Amino acid sequence: MLKLAQFSRIRFCRVVHDRTPAWSGRLTLLLLAGFAPRIFAADVDRGDALARSAIFGRANLADVLGVRERSVGLPPQERYQLLRQQVLPAEDGDAIRIEIDFTPAYPPPPVAGRLALGGNGTGARGGDLISPAMDLVATARKLGRLDELQREIERRGEGHPESTLEQLSLLTLVAIGAGDFARANVLIGDIYRLASARSQFPSERPAEAVVAWTAVRHPQLRDVTRDLVYLLFEQTRLGNAPRSERWHRHVHSLKNSLDSRVEKANRDDGEDAPVPLRRWIPVTRQTAETCGRGYPIAGWVTADGAARHVTSHAHDYLYYSIPLNGDFDVEADLTTFDHRDIHLAAGGIYAGPGYDRKACLVGSFRKDFRPVPIDPPLTRVFTWLRARISVRDGVRTSCINGRKVYEAPHGGDPWVGVHSAWYASGTVRNLRVTGDVTVPDEIDLMADTKLPGWLPWFDETVGEADSDWQLTPAAALEPREEGLLPVLVGRRRSELSGTLLESHLRYHRPVAEDGVISYEFFYRPGECDVHPALKRMVFLLDPAGVMIHWTTAGRFDRTGLDPQNVTDNPENRRGEGPLPLHADAWNRMEVELLGDRVRLLLNDTLVYERELAPGSDRTFGLFHYADQSEALVRRLVWRGDWPRAVPEPHEQELADDSLERELAAGPTLTATFSHDFAQGIPQGLFHIFGGAWEDHVELLPDGLRITQPGGNYAQVAFVPQLILTGNFDVEVEFEDLQTSVSTGGEGNVHVLVELDDDLFSQCRIYRKGYGFSDRVDEQLMQAAIFQDRGGETHFDFPKSPPGESTSGRMRLSRRGRKIFFLFADEDSPHYQLIHSQEISEADTREAGVRVVVETHKKGESIVTWKRLDIRAESMSGLATEPMATLDELDRQRDELEQEVQFDFARDLPLSQFQVWGTLGTFRRDRQGLRVEMPGFDRWTATGLAPQLSLDGDFDLTLELDVLKLEAAAANQESTVYLQAELNDERGTAVETKYSISSSGRREVEVQLRRRKPDGEFRFDELSRTQSDTIHELRLARRDDIVYFIFRDKPGNHPIVLSRVRAGDGPVLETFVRALVHTGGADRTTVARFRKLHIRADKLAGVKGNRTP
Repeated sequence: MLKLAQFSRIRFCRVVHDRTPAWSGRLTLLLLAGFAPRIFAADVDRGDALARSAIFGRANLADVLGVRERSVGLPPQERYQLLRQQVLPAEDGDAIRIEIDFTPAYPPPPVAGRLALGGNGTGARGGDLISPAMDLVATARKLGRLDELQREIERRGEGHPESTLEQLSLLTLVAIGAGDFARANVLIGDIYRLASARSQFPSERPAEAVVAWTAVRHPQLRDVTRDLVYLLFEQTRLGNAPRSERWHRHVHSLKNSLDSRVEKANRDDGEDAPVPLRRWIPVTRQTAETCGRGYPIAGWVTADGAARHVTSHAHDYLYYSIPLNGDFDVEADLTTFDHRDIHLAAGGIYAGPGYDRKACLVGSFRKDFRPVPIDPPLTRVFTWLRARISVRDGVRTSCINGRKVYEAPHGGDPWVGVHSAWYASGTVRNLRVTGDVTVPDEIDLMADTKLPGWLPWFDETVGEADSDWQLTPAAALEPREEGLLPVLVGRRRSELSGTLLESHLRYHRPVAEDGVISYEFFYRPGECDVHPALKRMVFLLDPAGVMIHWTTAGRFDRTGLDPQNVTDNPENRRGEGPLPLHADAWNRMEVELLGDRVRLLLNDTLVYERELAPGSDRTFGLFHYADQSEALVRRLVWRGDWPRAVPEPHEQELADDSLERELAAGPTLTATFSHDFAQGIPQGLFHIFGGAWEDHVELLPDGLRITQPGGNYAQVAFVPQLILTGNFDVEVEFEDLQTSVSTGGEGNVHVLVELDDDLFSQCRIYRKGYGFSDRVDEQLMQAAIFQDRGGETHFDFPKSPPGESTSGRMRLSRRGRKIFFLFADEDSPHYQLIHSQEISEADTREAGVRVVVETHKKGESIVTWKRLDIRAESMSGLATEPMATLDELDRQRDELEQEVQFDFARDLPLSQFQVWGTLGTFRRDRQGLRVEMPGFDRWTATGLAPQLSLDGDFDLTLELDVLKLEAAAANQESTVYLQAELNDERGTAVETKYSISSSGRREVEVQLRRRKPDGEFRFDELSRTQSDTIHELRLARRDDIVYFIFRDKPGNHPIVLSRVRAGDGPVLETFVRALVHTGGADRTTVARFRKLHIRADKLAGVKGNRTP
């Protein structure tokens, strides 16, 4: 019944055009009896309107297309009179009629010629607003009769207290035609006020439309026109009028087009010319309905590294011109939501998030699929999102901001592209195609049984077992042949015999380059035939020769184009006699496109050749009259002259390589440091920050897995012992990130670079998960700058875009005085710029580069670190130097010239020491000196400092027993430590400590103290390791490097915990200290100092009780 309805509406339109077939009365009865409910829908086309006029009378019914068709060929004076009567009818002296229509979109030449539809150098495009009122003003301007027309319009408003919308609109058109933009501005303002006062809206708005569509082309009227267009947009979007689909689409496109013009006008560089795209092809989902109703023409504007969808026809695409097979990735930045949606597409399928972030919108070129749930919802997005399609081993995965949202088998469609729905004006930028790509020489256009890349022109079904067009095994067909070559079948509708039922199937991607589409078709006169087509131009294979048929718009046709129209161009035929068609056999057809020329070869014989208009749509299709024949096609293959390799990203048109160029500027980064975390954490290369880190680390074959429990920003940090000078890159790779935190908490991984400037500037790039009570957790990337200003730390988080990748790479790069915060999802080779800003050119501090896992509040963060790569103009630090072994340190100690030892088990007078603190107690026993320190809520310590000074290399060893070490108060620690303070400008002190935390964990720690520019001390705990017991604490300086060594039990080997470049300044008298501290009241620490052994190049002061 659908096809019969289609045909009946075509024929009934033709009744009105006085070209009445003999059987039109039968169809009129059918129309009234069976299809009236479809005719009286709110969104009517011209065919419906004309049918209603014929049946029920023409009173006050405008045929705008008909007026255009009758007027275009008239001399100007006659045209003026015809249009004046239409707009200002003489029989109604006060009436002003403003009526509109939209011309058919992408019309065939016969229609374009009759309606005088212009183009832009690529043929007529249609989809334009037309109105007798607009044509009247244009004709009056050409004849010099605008003043006369204005007086007539004003006369028709006499006697009325207020002007009508129609009168104001027509006067505005006259003012614009006369170039009187000042008056036009005032009149458009009046129209805006009248329109905004409306409470009821018709489905279309002719009076406002003719002004908006005319004024938008004039920059002098842009501001006031924008207000009117935005009003129409909001009233259309939110109004309660019966929906006119074409009006909705045209208003959206007008608004989007105006946005684009305003955006260009507001740019500093003014209105720039579009950048032509050689490798991207605009394509739209055209059907008989979308074109017949006159939906807008699709339009894209382009600039370096970006393309914006401005005006919309239906589902619109940009296709990459190179077909892709193999494993590959497509990545891009896309605008989001608020009518700015845009999606990536590959394998004939697009995928992207819905506005609620709870579902992934999925569809093919032919149709939209059921949305795929996203649970939990995506993190909220703002202006841009990062989209990626990855094809691996025949599986296609779509990711948004690093999160997988859709996955499916990758079919045979090799085209990738960008998709936008009709309501959206989105932008794609920095699109890159990379991977192990294979470019095919030819494409099997029947590779997928669902035929996702094929679109029916009419209301037909495709790709299923009972469809009008379907792919069927050859064994299921007649004549039977050996083998199972699939055959494309276009169904015959014998029950509709005699209705000239057009059936037209089209491939989605046009033949933009030179190429050949070849196939075999079965021919049996009167039963089986099929004809090739380019867009709506069908090459009818009549036995007598090739003739041209232009496909109609079926039931949506408003132009009277006959479904049996045929044009014979003998000059384009090649060869003599009838076509070499083989009856009851498979025939071979080749459609060859070379430049602007098309050639048809039938069974290897050239039978037709013609020129195509420049810029013609070369969309290949298959056509047959479904009421007369069945279509059978096989071996459908496309061989194209496309490039055989994908250019490098910096050569791809929609790739923005400005970031890479900026990062490549400046000196080469020749100094490098790399570490594979699967090799563990060599403490000669790294400091390690964070309590109980050993409990949270697991060495895996491919990395180092960290599980960081929650706390008050509890963290584990790996700190390479490096100082970076000049430009640098710090890049870390991770995988399997999981964050699970309580409300108000966060879990993150980040890279930190701290600069040695007066502000102690810290630059951080985060991958972070937040816990919220009022919505799902949010996953972000984040750039941060921490700086000390006036004694306070200022925290700045300039950018926090969504980022949900569980694997990837974080990177901080400095070029000159600019720092870049960068992130790459998963295994992508392309970095996203999160943020950049000015920063100091100072070197990094010691321990200034850190790789951190952190959890705040209850929960945990889990990650596997994979690799750390650092590049710089210049690099120093202990990680670049060999580390002395314990044997070497012992040998060097024995070679030091001077030595003193304090044996606390002997009668050693405390007068040889400066006693620290007044709150502790000292008591000698047979094994040494017991030092007891009670705890307090404030920091205090007690201990001994020998009255001697050191210079040059030294080696200090404190032999001790810890007799009592109670867990410290919350956020404190109790410690026994050996300290040496150097006499330098920064008050450097190095300490090796044995401590216990509030949790009862015992550790050996390395601490470095230095004075900040404001005079306050800064304490950095550089490394730590768990140890249930302690026997020796040792500090060994060699040149300017201090080694931190401990022994847990007598008889065990000492362990070199870490080293630091502390400086070679002397140690003044009493600046070597053995101290005890208790963290918190109501607890006590008791240690026994057994021996303090000191060797140095130079010693001065009191000697101990044993010397060399």
